[in-house]
Amino acid sequence: MKTSLCLLNDRIIAVCGREQKSGVFVTAYRSLELSEGSIINGVATDFSEVEASLKKLKDDAYMKLKNVTLILDSSLIFMRQAVIPITGKRKTSLIISNEFSDIETGEKNLLKDFSILNKNMREKNASVLCYAAEKELIGSYIGLFKKAEISLSKIDISTSCIIKYVKRIQALRGKTYVVSVIGENAAVLYLFVKNQYFYSTRARLLSEPFSDDFYQEISAKLSSMLQFFKSQHSGFDISDVYLCGLDDSQAAKCAFYINDLGIAVSSSAIFDGIISRRKNLNTFSGSDYLYNIGSFLKDR
Repeated sequence: MKTSLCLLNDRIIAVCGREQKSGVFVTAYRSLELSEGSIINGVATDFSEVEASLKKLKDDAYMKLKNVTLILDSSLIFMRQAVIPITGKRKTSLIISNEFSDIETGEKNLLKDFSILNKNMREKNASVLCYAAEKELIGSYIGLFKKAEISLSKIDISTSCIIKYVKRIQALRGKTYVVSVIGENAAVLYLFVKNQYFYSTRARLLSEPFSDDFYQEISAKLSSMLQFFKSQHSGFDISDVYLCGLDDSQAAKCAFYINDLGIAVSSSAIFDGIISRRKNLNTFSGSDYLYNIGSFLKDR
């Protein structure tokens, strides 16, 4: 059994489960709300409240905090796409490191990793998403969890988790679409072309959460992404957007403002297709825990 924890600006979300052939089996989950400003851009600023919430999870009998993966969701993570030769770990590590040579200085000592987007065995290369973070930033997370007496076995990033998740959804194969992860004060839009990651953008939402202006903001951010994509790739049309993090009523209101964009608002229930649950977890929705579920899946 494993546990994934994600620090968002307004809450900490945790899921216990394991990967199986059909997807992910979920045994428990929690969402703990935080005071405004406790976490900013994925970084804890009020350590006492965040630590207290982590200890609540640790003391929760249903949450088995073993084999814990921390998921980082922050614009402070540098990301770049690259095509690299399929080679050994040491050479791959050097190639990934060189992708960030222009920003790594004495002040920015970076830790790097990567996720595989697609392999081309004929050309013996792979498309990868490279990411890096300052050692000091990673150290602050490790120190926070150490203080809460929670051992970390792995650190992942939200974008990597989304990529792993959508690869497992059969109904998304070959489609060009947007996954929108919506919180009370931010939205992250992930664009996939023929089910391959293309790019993502993070937007701060300034309106009152779940007001008409709030939904109009989301529509405007999506419109900007559509216009940018059309200017780059006229050969593909974005067919669908999946609104994650909203309940049915909120998604319907948001869809009202998106309808004029010429893109279908499709049910986020599509993400439940690879999830099985304990009997008492019938209300668990994969679209509300995309990052957590994705973290259980192996990179393919």
